[in-house]
Amino acid sequence: MALTYIHEGVAKVLLCPQRLDQALGAPPCPLYGKPFAFEGNLFNNQGLNVELPNEFFSLVGNQLLVPTAQVIQTAVAADPATEMLGPYVAGDAGTAIVRVRKMIPIPFKYVNLFLATEVTPKIFFNTIYPQMVIDGLELACTSLITFF
Repeated sequence: MALTYIHEGVAKVLLCPQRLDQALGAPPCPLYGKPFAFEGNLFNNQGLNVELPNEFFSLVGNQLLVPTAQVIQTAVAADPATEMLGPYVAGDAGTAIVRVRKMIPIPFKYVNLFLATEVTPKIFFNTIYPQMVIDGLELACTSLITFF
């Protein structure tokens, strides 16, 4: 399993998330019951193991008004230098109200694209989203698209 979260505008990849359980007969440890994952690619053939904060698993507290994928692609195609869109107000055309988590699964088919380069939301909509459309997986990847 692979997950992603956004840190300073860049998607970070978490691989093989797992909760650390107490082995039979092992002494108590404050790390037991906490989730961990390997972050990003290997470094010197070693994975960087990080603890996943509990807040990553919760929904963001408020609803967000965001542009649809089509609006984003149209804006970026019109001006490739575009980095940010909005702000939006209720009733704006081409927007949707969403609630997301701070972390979301990545279909394993696309993990290599996330590991190959620093993925910003703009890069996601310029490279990964079009590949999802070509693959016919746009509907199956709705949550990931909404996240970005």
